Amino acid sequence: MRIISGDLRGRKFSGAIPNGTRPTADNVRETIFNVLANYFDLQGALVLDLCAGTGAFGFEALSRGAEHITLVDKNRKATEYIAKAAENFKIDDEQISIKTADAVTFLKRYAAQQDAEQFDLIFTDPPYNLKIVNQINASIVELDLLKPGGIMIAEHGFDEAVDIPKGWTKLTEKTWPGKKLEVFEKDEA
Repeated sequence: MRIISGDLRGRKFSGAIPNGTRPTADNVRETIFNVLANYFDLQGALVLDLCAGTGAFGFEALSRGAEHITLVDKNRKATEYIAKAAENFKIDDEQISIKTADAVTFLKRYAAQQDAEQFDLIFTDPPYNLKIVNQINASIVELDLLKPGGIMIAEHGFDEAVDIPKGWTKLTEKTWPGKKLEVFEKDEA
């Protein structure tokens, strides 16, 4: 597993991937970022990677120009892996936040902070059996955590039907064996 493009291009993740983590394959991540480039400029973006696993999506966004990444996973071994990767990649502490928390719990706690900012880009890839993408999207809408014109990307299993939240537009979807990727944009106010 490696960073595909940008400032960290070619850097490889090291160490054993934590149990229970299902990293997005390099070729799928590359497709995601190619699709994203059609709709969004990562330069200076605030990015949230929910159910981050290895953090590969967030690190890829940072490598391609994001200003700050927040990586959230409820598995402590995953967040420890992410912290080691950040250290190995020599990521400045000002560019990254790593949180061990359930995705929806994190969103509520984050929104309650006095200095909480809206995100430009949110990515989630929860365990497919949980079928929680609609719950995550509803929390993002309710807590107003995505900027107008911001992008939400959800990777999920085929057996999860994801609704388009009010005030969002579905831009596109891609499919691979056993999974689907949906890209949404929050409408401008």
